[in-house]
Amino acid sequence: MFTAHRPHNSFDSFYPPTFVASARPVNRNEWQGIPDAEEAYWKEWNNLENKQVWKWDTLAEWDDVARHHRKQGTECHFGYLFGFMVLKGDEFDEHDPRRRYKYRIVFQGNQVKDQDWQVALFQNMTCQPATLDAARAAEAYGCFPGHTIEGRDVEQAYISATLRGPPTYVQLPKELWTPEMHKMKFPVVRLDKALYGHINSGVYWNEHCDAMCKSKGFESVKHFGENWSSCYFNEETKMFLIVYVDDLLLAGPKEHMEKTWDWLTDMTGKNGLALAKPPEKDDDTHTFLGCTTRRYTKVIDGKTVQFTSSSVEPAMRKALAKYEVSVYDCTGKYPRLYKVNTPGEEEELSLIHI
Repeated sequence: MFTAHRPHNSFDSFYPPTFVASARPVNRNEWQGIPDAEEAYWKEWNNLENKQVWKWDTLAEWDDVARHHRKQGTECHFGYLFGFMVLKGDEFDEHDPRRRYKYRIVFQGNQVKDQDWQVALFQNMTCQPATLDAARAAEAYGCFPGHTIEGRDVEQAYISATLRGPPTYVQLPKELWTPEMHKMKFPVVRLDKALYGHINSGVYWNEHCDAMCKSKGFESVKHFGENWSSCYFNEETKMFLIVYVDDLLLAGPKEHMEKTWDWLTDMTGKNGLALAKPPEKDDDTHTFLGCTTRRYTKVIDGKTVQFTSSSVEPAMRKALAKYEVSVYDCTGKYPRLYKVNTPGEEEELSLIHI
């Protein structure tokens, strides 16, 4: 069951930082009665309603809407909404600010019907987020003299974009029904925003985000004539922006950092992005896709050098705990784990010549 520890990595086989994100599903019986979880529940519903994700003035019976479209010879879609609770940052300690409840409302994309009660067909649309190599390039760029790097989350990113295609109607959960809806047979309202779960929401959000970034002076990064997916550069400020779905990473000169975030931010999502600064321990630390990166400086041979130290320790501890439980379930005993030496910072620095 147990093998010897791997040999030390040679310097030329250096492994770049690993990104690990964790969100543990929490069932209703578990989160009900927890104030933070219930607050997250109503916050999600209220945000969707305030941002007019659906149109209340389109309230109608499912059968009436379907009959109208059949008569007109046009297509429409019908679907459902449902929600689920997760504990984001579950790998962190209990009181860590990065550990928090989040409720998400999504469109049930596998149960969509058309006006004839047939399975709805969608146009094939795809988009590609930034690669992890791009994120590592941003980390390196943030280590240039006078540079820094920070991250932001886009709040409810997808619903900043308008839902296109055939008109889509949804049935809301009964806890949101008005007295009028309780008198109806099967009430539906028209979905107006690209809610999570719709098969093309990611594309609509990507196009919206691309337009917002370019309206703020950013241009797509090109490499050998081809665009780097979701990577942008501002020639005037020399800021490098990475977009991974709803996580943003910005690197460049310190003097332009806050100003650039201000340019990009518009909490309505109409003239910018609804950005929120994630909870971090200090300005030199940021977490991107579950990988916590800390920036610091050291003096080597009389020169001040900027470094980054990346860690996924909380996620790895959680994975190790699951491994121990799995071994116990299979054998009735916990595995013996040994502390061993691994390549450290001083060992790798001895191979660097500046």
